Amino acid sequence: MVNDANSIILRWDTQGRIEFINEFGERFFGYTKSGLIGKHVIGTIVPKTETTGRDLVTLMEDICKNPELYKNNVNENITKYGRKVWISWTNKAIKDNQGNLIGILSVGNDITKQRLATLKISESEDKFRTITEQSFIGIAILQDFKFKYINQQFADTLGFTPKEILRWKPKEFFSLIHPEDKERIMRIAEKKYFGKNAVLAGLQFRIIKKTGDIIWLEIISKTIPFKGNKADLIATLDITEKKKQKELYLKKIVHY
Repeated sequence: MVNDANSIILRWDTQGRIEFINEFGERFFGYTKSGLIGKHVIGTIVPKTETTGRDLVTLMEDICKNPELYKNNVNENITKYGRKVWISWTNKAIKDNQGNLIGILSVGNDITKQRLATLKISESEDKFRTITEQSFIGIAILQDFKFKYINQQFADTLGFTPKEILRWKPKEFFSLIHPEDKERIMRIAEKKYFGKNAVLAGLQFRIIKKTGDIIWLEIISKTIPFKGNKADLIATLDITEKKKQKELYLKKIVHY
């Protein structure tokens, strides 16, 4: 059963030396048993330093001393040919009849693809935040009528702090919409939510800021995937001055 398992099964002593590895583990790391048995995990299947910068020598020493603290552990490993892989390990202490720790039994599963995908997502999110935080346009992500992300410009436009907005309950944003515009905007928002429109552009309405001031917003909204579900990426622009200028222009035309 051990040799037929599709997981790495490893037994190592409290000094970090490998005592047993199953056939799946041999194939995975590219070694024969003779190339691993009696060898230290560091320098064979574990590099001294992770690509994240974490010291794996210290980590392995800690696991040897206190395996109970590392029942579930994820760390970078390395194959015989230098390929870096990420393994999710389950560790269990092996004790003698007197209760003394004599080794560790570890079962590992390759999560390299999932880990790399997570890192890519993290990098994409960092790039997104870097770009949006420098934008003069208010940007937000709305999911199930609740804000999941906002940039500083979006918060400044409404007169709230980002933390205040992110604590809002679903649909709380609608309480800021001017009474004369609320019904129209809620109707449009619900159609968008139920998939009637993937993109909204040029939608204009009034907002009552935290200070009580009334401003005009123009928004563009696009449906995007966000953490496994649909969400709306919203870009907002304060067009209050633009509206005022247009009104003045129309008054002049009427006057003449």
